[in-house]
Amino acid sequence: MIGTICFAHKSYQLIEEYKSRGHQGSMLAVRTSEELETALRDVEFLCVSGLWRHEMLQRAERLRFVQATSSGIDQFDVAAFKKRGIRLCNARGLNANAVAEHGIALMLSASRHLASARDRQRQKIWRPLVTDRSLREREVRGGTAVIVGRGAVGSRLCQLVEAFGMHALTISRALLKDGTQRIDRAALYAALPGADFVFLTCALTDDTRQLFDDAAFACMAPHAWLVNLARGALVNETALVRALDRRSIAGAAIDCVVAEPLAEDSSLWARDNVIITPHAGGETSRFEARFINQFEENLARLASSQPLINEIVT
Repeated sequence: MIGTICFAHKSYQLIEEYKSRGHQGSMLAVRTSEELETALRDVEFLCVSGLWRHEMLQRAERLRFVQATSSGIDQFDVAAFKKRGIRLCNARGLNANAVAEHGIALMLSASRHLASARDRQRQKIWRPLVTDRSLREREVRGGTAVIVGRGAVGSRLCQLVEAFGMHALTISRALLKDGTQRIDRAALYAALPGADFVFLTCALTDDTRQLFDDAAFACMAPHAWLVNLARGALVNETALVRALDRRSIAGAAIDCVVAEPLAEDSSLWARDNVIITPHAGGETSRFEARFINQFEENLARLASSQPLINEIVT
């Protein structure tokens, strides 16, 4: 396809993967928003997510198609894209298995006390057998996982927790009479008391913003863990800290926070009952290959005027 392609990401090796498949032509890679803004005037096809800024659109005179490297599209002005006739697709579902596996890793780390074991390893401490049964590692088999969000990640996570012999209960958005979709809070609050692990895999919307507040945490059992695999803003972090302080929940394993990176002075860092990963759930060695597969397919569909995969703006 004729036209300049720009791969814009601070870390992912997208242009390398694309070239490895024999593609030639006009293409470039940028690693910063400043580099992207400079390059945009001649770009027709763009792969980008975190480096994009709303004001860049006015410089993108030739832009025809944007393939987001993330499932979230908050950074894009959808109305402005429609007005300009720029097609937009996201990466929904590409990371589903990776993020779901990360959720399992966080659950096992919490239940088997792996983080504290690593801390003791660095101090060369061999922990003796634990007399108090309530302080020992836990088995997940027979437990209950409440999964908030029944999309690609939530569906895959449901399969995985059931493979561990757990009971999975999913909470998703319900279609209301006014045509909107909202999380069924009554169903959520009813499910939370029986959960051993609560996984957040839902999209961030006006309805789900700060979904987990004081009221939600009050419904959780004292032995339960919150595992956030989606967006930091799904959780009211002040309410989370209160729940941790009161020991009204056992802990939190979080792959995302409201403001990333997490501030150095955050009290979440030093807590024994908090596990933090740097929004790395989908960042596996296979991401570039899966992403370029979709990008190639969408370029082919553009050329033949077919509907695109994961299209947001047609």
